[in-house]
Amino acid sequence: LSIAAVNSPSLCVVAGSSEDIAALELQLQVREVVNRRLHTSHAFHSPAIEPIVEPLRDIVAQSQLSAPRKRLVSCVSGDWLTDEQASSPDYWARHCREPVRFSDGLLTLCKEEHPILLEVGPGRNLSVFAAQTIGRDQLPAIIQSLPEHDNAALARQYVADAHGRLWMAGSNLPWPSHASQSRQAIPLPTYPFQRQRHWVDAPKSVRRRQAEQ
Repeated sequence: LSIAAVNSPSLCVVAGSSEDIAALELQLQVREVVNRRLHTSHAFHSPAIEPIVEPLRDIVAQSQLSAPRKRLVSCVSGDWLTDEQASSPDYWARHCREPVRFSDGLLTLCKEEHPILLEVGPGRNLSVFAAQTIGRDQLPAIIQSLPEHDNAALARQYVADAHGRLWMAGSNLPWPSHASQSRQAIPLPTYPFQRQRHWVDAPKSVRRRQAEQ
């Protein structure tokens, strides 16, 4: 068994053979530790991937690698990606083998910044990890951009909502331009100012009720 990912201070992923995972599940159940199996085809980021590391390195080496134009956080180290790492076929080949240090990378990012976090992709798993690692009260916003896969019909609504929440959190968004399309102002009905009383009257006093009887 090996740690495949550290997603938050209280959530990690363990990889290994089916037999070893079953034995671990039993131990966790005895200790009353919440766990569940992930639906995946391979034990990524574990020794099981070791046979493909070298072939992957040879493929990556055929491409021209260069330093990034913008700073990136490495999922391998949990720290800022260096120019040497970015231009190294060895680094990218090890990427599929080494544990994903998502939680450490998030801490690195938020150490120097106070960012708005936007989850790009379906679901909210990364948003949950971020809330557990940093805390929602420590960030301007943690925003999901797309619904879960079984609610794909709500994608346009989620994107629009994310756009609005980003703006509310202070993001300077490039709003879509409608210069090539005609627009017409539509007058909305004004408030009717209907003089209707909706006050809740106080209960009558005992003396007044007796006098009315």
